[in-house]
Amino acid sequence: MLKKTFISIILTISTMFILLGCTSNEPSIRIMGITIEKYNSQTKKYETYQQVSKKDKVEKVKQVIEQVTLENSTQTTTEETSDYQFYFNLKTKNADVKQVTYQIKKEKQNKILLGIEGIYHPLTKEEGEILTDILIEE
Repeated sequence: MLKKTFISIILTISTMFILLGCTSNEPSIRIMGITIEKYNSQTKKYETYQQVSKKDKVEKVKQVIEQVTLENSTQTTTEETSDYQFYFNLKTKNADVKQVTYQIKKEKQNKILLGIEGIYHPLTKEEGEILTDILIEE
């Protein structure tokens, strides 16, 4: 009798843990792709240029941004409008997310600047090529 009661208690507790774990309200954020917009100098507005949804390309862009924000201490500002802007398309569950828009500015001599919240960071040749190949010359 004591054995049956003990097993019943263990099963009840195990079931409660399983049910509580399955109904977690933990926030989650997933990157679903990237939207790129191109600046139209006639209308003076950004217009949708293209979408990138391939996981490997999205991951490469994300890595470049992380690399620039971690290592790049050289910063500049520009009064000119950027040539392109892009943002990640996010799918959220139980989370408040501030959408960040990144800018791409082409400079003379094939130099690329990445704008993050109004501050532009010069990219290395390799970083510039990655962003150009994935986001602009698709």
